Amino acid sequence: MRILLVGPTHPFRGGIAHHTTLLAGALRDRCELTFVSYRRLYIDALYPGTTDRDASNDAIASEHVEHVLDTLAPWTFYALGRRARGFDAIVLPWWVAFWAPYYLLVLAGLRRRARVVFVCHNVIEHEPSAVKRAATRAVLSRGDAFVVQSREEAERLRELVGPRAIAVSPHPPYDVFDCGRYTRASARASLGIAPDDEVVLSFGFIRPYKGIDVLLAAMPAVIAARPRARLLVVGEVWGDDAKLRAAAGERCTLVLEYVPNEDVERYVKAADVMALPYTSGSGSGIAQIALAMRVPVVATAIGTFTDVLDRDRLVPPGDPAALAAALVEALAHPRPVEAPHASWDALAETIIGLARRPAGDESPTR
Repeated sequence: MRILLVGPTHPFRGGIAHHTTLLAGALRDRCELTFVSYRRLYIDALYPGTTDRDASNDAIASEHVEHVLDTLAPWTFYALGRRARGFDAIVLPWWVAFWAPYYLLVLAGLRRRARVVFVCHNVIEHEPSAVKRAATRAVLSRGDAFVVQSREEAERLRELVGPRAIAVSPHPPYDVFDCGRYTRASARASLGIAPDDEVVLSFGFIRPYKGIDVLLAAMPAVIAARPRARLLVVGEVWGDDAKLRAAAGERCTLVLEYVPNEDVERYVKAADVMALPYTSGSGSGIAQIALAMRVPVVATAIGTFTDVLDRDRLVPPGDPAALAAALVEALAHPRPVEAPHASWDALAETIIGLARRPAGDESPTR
């Protein structure tokens, strides 16, 4: 089977680039894969962060990738669609509506001669609008099959585009970050954290839907119950960081920068619990990093979290009191998550199974 995989990879940074790269490796072991990526990803003037380029020394990279797509050269997307006619399937990651016009160009060039499989990281993006929803429907309604990461996302997709071949395949753990360079003790020592401190970690890009304000509001109650508790907030802020700095308490350390791959292990292994107080969304690749390093997780009851975490580690979105109670419980009784069986190999097999389906087969796989 000939599959054309499209998506970001090194030198671009972030969870989608990591996901697509690791997926490419698993697909390449099972099919004749062509991996096409970008020479320019986001338009600089529209990108909310400092840069979309990854300066990590430990690059998560793929061999045999073609960097041909350019968001300032839309014809490169149409040309890709024409090229995809010679493949059995084209696999497209979906996460934000920014890509709608570009993917429509790919699909216009394709003219449906290859099966279209979408890997949906988010069906509806984290900060939606009516226009973004309409753009999302316009693209996804042209898909033949879909991979989503939770039952909730599968239902959201059916509501948006109607019956389709949808497979629920959990996000595989990001064990690629666990390089064995640090123990809990050495990670804490490298960060100047006292051995008996209890560290609540918030990690990753800081955006409004991440609920960092809710976490900051919860921490005084956590510290009152667990006096050695402290908050470590690590990640690049998309927007103004003034409110975040003003709200940070005495036992809160802010590291407001993008963490290169080689330092991810250090921060995660220093933590006693990972806090993911998202107010909306479908899940988080950050949870998969914590799962891989067996760090307990407390999160809101949304998306993939409801499929992975125990009920006592789930809280309603936007509820500082409930979040504080769950964090206190997690610190008092640390218990790593026993993640559901998921792997890059299983995800690749799911995609290939969808790609092999006959046209018109819209039955769910599981």
